[in-house]
Amino acid sequence: MYLRFRRLFEYDDESNAKAISAIRSARPGPEQERAIGIMAHVLVARREWLRRIGGSEAVGDSPQARDVFPTGFGINDLERLLSEVRAYWQDWLANLSEAKLRQAYDYASTDGKRWTTHIEDSLTHVLLHGAYHRGQIAMLVKSGGGEVVPTDFIINARKPVV
Repeated sequence: MYLRFRRLFEYDDESNAKAISAIRSARPGPEQERAIGIMAHVLVARREWLRRIGGSEAVGDSPQARDVFPTGFGINDLERLLSEVRAYWQDWLANLSEAKLRQAYDYASTDGKRWTTHIEDSLTHVLLHGAYHRGQIAMLVKSGGGEVVPTDFIINARKPVV
């Protein structure tokens, strides 16, 4: 199962990069700004989940790592943030094992409440959270006159019959 998660996170990284390219293709305006904000949320939240699972040593412990609804990001900031978050996750996933997937851990949510969750469930959430918001981004890009790119998993997984 841990190898499956590695593959899914590679797909997620590629899909986030495609979504950023799609955002860039939209006209400057409210739709593009909203799409940038949602993508920043996806990436910052992804970094925060890794901090919860792997500790501050996994991502550094800066205050902005915990602001999961950031403001003031531009399109170039998204590309930098994607690169940073991708590197953090690749390092962490390189040491993922079946035993680690089954581990439960405690963390505080953004509202300060304490929870316990299995790592496997948190990884699943991170992936589904990104897919959900990429759908929103696609609608905003289309509304903003940009080129929507497909980011469905099957697009990444299927191979043509020859």
